[in-house]
Amino acid sequence: MLTLRTQGLAQLPKQQPTTKHHCKNIRRSRTGSSRSVARVVAAAASEPIQRSSEFDVKELFQWSAQNGVRGSGLAFATGDEEWERGMIAQEDQPEGRPLLAIPYSLALTDEINRLDVSPAYDGAHWGVVLALRLLQEYKKGDSSEWAVYMTSLPATVPALWWLVATGQKDLVEEVQYSPAVQLAEAMAKDVLKTYERIGPEALHQASLAEFLWAVAMVHSRSFGLEDSSRPGQYRHMLMPLADMLNHGGDQLGTYKGGQAALKSVNRDDNIEWVVEAAPDALYFVSTAAMQAGQEALMSYGDRSNDHFLLYYGFVPRSNPHDDVVLFESLDDLLSWYAGSRGLDPAGTEWAALSGAAAGAAASTAEAV
Repeated sequence: MLTLRTQGLAQLPKQQPTTKHHCKNIRRSRTGSSRSVARVVAAAASEPIQRSSEFDVKELFQWSAQNGVRGSGLAFATGDEEWERGMIAQEDQPEGRPLLAIPYSLALTDEINRLDVSPAYDGAHWGVVLALRLLQEYKKGDSSEWAVYMTSLPATVPALWWLVATGQKDLVEEVQYSPAVQLAEAMAKDVLKTYERIGPEALHQASLAEFLWAVAMVHSRSFGLEDSSRPGQYRHMLMPLADMLNHGGDQLGTYKGGQAALKSVNRDDNIEWVVEAAPDALYFVSTAAMQAGQEALMSYGDRSNDHFLLYYGFVPRSNPHDDVVLFESLDDLLSWYAGSRGLDPAGTEWAALSGAAAGAAASTAEAV
């Protein structure tokens, strides 16, 4: 179990260097390939999210400190492209050091009583409630208490469902994996229907593009914390600064020779959030020693590539938790097998094979 040394936590600097840190190998955890992301950014620019002001990292850190955020040792960093950004260690850090503490009061949450106007239907999904909460502050512009945080949010996230919902068919076709596309199509359909169900007052007159943006922000940047007062229930929240941490986790080892023999599974995440550290703040603690300039990486969970692509718009470089649907139905499997064996679909061997497979499937269904 990780031991938290709270005495190592210092006050977050109120001023960051005016020149941004640059990290050559900053993770593209929220992006994908540069070519695809550039096309997504260009498409989003056709109906841009309106900003009251430009993002200023110095202003974000000042605002965070003024609102109770504490910590030291992490700095904002950018990569070669404008959408590549994350957090890095400013200096060498030992394992177990608290690097960031964000008060819950600074979070935007899915508590429905925080909405000015409730959705026009009962039982709204937490993602809808939190998206409306985000839009509520976004539409206030400079008058919002979270105005500075709003400028730090990206204009878009190339999540697969968002690409479907916004009609980016050419990019969706590049996936070439129907199970993931089907999940994205189902989610996009649900999100579009939800927009139609919510009244314009609850949406704060947000356009469809703005609602899709808010849902994308929520599903790619929120944290889910178990509610101690309601076992098994979770509170979902957007946490300023913390949502800039990119994904790290299990990585497949190298392969030797011509055989796919797994050598090892390694983890490259080096920071995690700790709920029990304090009742009023969420702590982020180093789980491994970090060198100055090394990127701070936090695991988004042991998920499949489908999940990462659907909600975050990227896939890890090598993911041991991925799975692949080889055949979507028994008929697809039989067709592949018949083709590999050169069987005649009208022949007796094919008929016997189909009958045996159908019988086995029925027996399995009964057993389950």
